[in-house]
Amino acid sequence: MPRPPCRAFRFVDHVTILIAEDKLPMKTDTYTKAVLTIIALMLTFIACRSVVTPEKTVAADGPFAGVQFSGAPGIYFFDNKTGDIWLYDDLFATKPRVLRYKLGKLGDPLIPLYDSRGKNGK
Repeated sequence: MPRPPCRAFRFVDHVTILIAEDKLPMKTDTYTKAVLTIIALMLTFIACRSVVTPEKTVAADGPFAGVQFSGAPGIYFFDNKTGDIWLYDDLFATKPRVLRYKLGKLGDPLIPLYDSRGKNGK
């Protein structure tokens, strides 16, 4: 049975409120309940998944693990695993200078391996 049309109007603070004659509460249909239940279950699944199996986003296992950085007049990188030292100098020049050294033992001079301006070590 369809609802009867609203016939009564009441003005409250410049807002019109329509009052239905039957004043029955709105009925929520089965489809709306099913959709809201599915949304609630999916949100619960998403929230619980991050608690049960957290993502592993540790940067220490990446390709630059063990590389130290220094931003003095140039940019220096030191690789703890290989002992390589990289210097990027004159970064704003048209052709920046790249130097690579090897650290043999502490106290020994650095071994030049590469110079981007033509002087190659080894």
